[in-house]
Amino acid sequence: MLSPEIQQTIENIIITANPDVYIVEMSLHRGGRSVLLIRVDTDNGVKLEECIDLNRKIGKYLEDADVFDFEYNLEVTSPGVGEPLLLARQYQKEIGHRLRVIMAEDAAVIEGELLSAGEHDFTLKLDVKKRKKGDKTIPETEKTIAFSAAKEAKVVFI
Repeated sequence: MLSPEIQQTIENIIITANPDVYIVEMSLHRGGRSVLLIRVDTDNGVKLEECIDLNRKIGKYLEDADVFDFEYNLEVTSPGVGEPLLLARQYQKEIGHRLRVIMAEDAAVIEGELLSAGEHDFTLKLDVKKRKKGDKTIPETEKTIAFSAAKEAKVVFI
């Protein structure tokens, strides 16, 4: 685990380097090959050069402060295509894209176009299948889902 002080210092380094960058995920994986993984993003995406610059700055801090007493690799990356959305802010930049959501309660899969995203939930325009003759139920065309009700949400590229 990273101490709150180390996490805060890393956040400060990132904000100082580029105030538009935010941390999506920061985790330390210990093992045969220990890795400090920091995933960053902006509302417009992150360029490779930005990740390289942040890697250098964070790496310098970690070495100068002698933070770890074990060997590790530092990886500063942006979320890749097909990775789950983890923060409400990530949903905002995906409005208009198609999402596949796995629900936490029953593992049901829902797909649709992301219409909006708020602080606590998001709304999808659902695919509406043709109704059977005589079916009097009207299928939902939009569904609002609380972030806590979604086990996983990913952008689907068709």
